[in-house]
Amino acid sequence: MTLFGNETTGSSEIGISNLVRGGRYTIPEGGVGESMSAMLRMSGSGTEEVRLGIYDDIGGNPPATLTLIAETDQSTINNTTKALKTIDLTSSPVFVPGTSYFLCGWAHRNSRFVNMWKDAGSFGDSMRDSNTYTPPNSYPAEMVGASGDGYAFGIYVTYEPAAGGAAKSGVASRMLAGGMLGMMYNVVASSAWWYKGFPSVLHKDEASGIWVPAARWV
Repeated sequence: MTLFGNETTGSSEIGISNLVRGGRYTIPEGGVGESMSAMLRMSGSGTEEVRLGIYDDIGGNPPATLTLIAETDQSTINNTTKALKTIDLTSSPVFVPGTSYFLCGWAHRNSRFVNMWKDAGSFGDSMRDSNTYTPPNSYPAEMVGASGDGYAFGIYVTYEPAAGGAAKSGVASRMLAGGMLGMMYNVVASSAWWYKGFPSVLHKDEASGIWVPAARWV
């Protein structure tokens, strides 16, 4: 498995209770997401609910509208010291090589705050948007008018690189004969992956040898 995001744990913390906070990170290669991890802590004893999520990045600090790519299951948190929380994604998002995404944390507040750990960054490295989290809330499909911040959050995605995932696409060969000439065609069969809930066809990049999405229907 491979990671993208920020594995650094962070030197200070900031609240994500009823507040979506996310950091902007770029994936260097295509792949399929499997889980997310973040460095979290509760402000006191008890339990609270938390979800992690992924939004697209179409430019801007942050973009005027953020569209949800994927989110994790809801999970509970009860640790009062800094600890890494890993939660499975509810879907298998396909990431586009060289594309930036916002990796987010969001939590419920009953009686305690939930904090995510961070380091200082530059303005535009992160975003925040006020959203009340009432379990078992899902992330908003779109967030409009989020504010920009300058933090490097301790959050990342675990994913399967596209080169490994390409094995999920069955490759079939067939011979076509026409007169005296036989021609061999290799065709990619069952190669529909999913992007934003719609199928995305794969093709092999000749320079890198990596299978990547060739088209997106959004």
